[in-house]
Amino acid sequence: MTKEGTLHFILTLMLLMLTVVLLLLPEGILSYVKLFCPVLFFAILTGMLANPVYGFFTGLLAPVIVWALRGDAEFLPDVLPVMISCAAAGVMAGICYRLFLFSFGASFSAVILCFITFGIVKAAVCLILRMSYKFSDYLNDVVVSIWPGLLLCIFLVPILCALLRKTGGLHALHRNWDLNR
Repeated sequence: MTKEGTLHFILTLMLLMLTVVLLLLPEGILSYVKLFCPVLFFAILTGMLANPVYGFFTGLLAPVIVWALRGDAEFLPDVLPVMISCAAAGVMAGICYRLFLFSFGASFSAVILCFITFGIVKAAVCLILRMSYKFSDYLNDVVVSIWPGLLLCIFLVPILCALLRKTGGLHALHRNWDLNR
């Protein structure tokens, strides 16, 4: 593994563990519908700072780790849609950021893709399990319950990336990082 690859791996592990710690807070603070907020935020951030593959794994693994540790939700209807949609958002953010170097557009497109993917996966899982899932439930899950997380993902991630770019932090992350310091 190259030095840059090692840095990306370490950054991904740090963001994944921070996500898990935030999600292990008591149930009153973050419910499984609000699981979107930290997972989506850190999947997008990892996709943009490390690379799309690491963004994918952050979005995929964080809900599974928390579900395994907490065990207070059903995997298929609750965790699987969040898992798949946040993994897709991490990939989308990383790809868009590398193609356009425009962090607001990358995070916004990743959030939109995440919500579309969540609706499709949740509807498919509910159809397979013969559960009812109405469009009003989708709007309640995605729009009403997690709007603070939306604002974080859409505005804070680009601000963090812009600050890292201005201070030379992104250059250090992507080019001249030295493990021997």
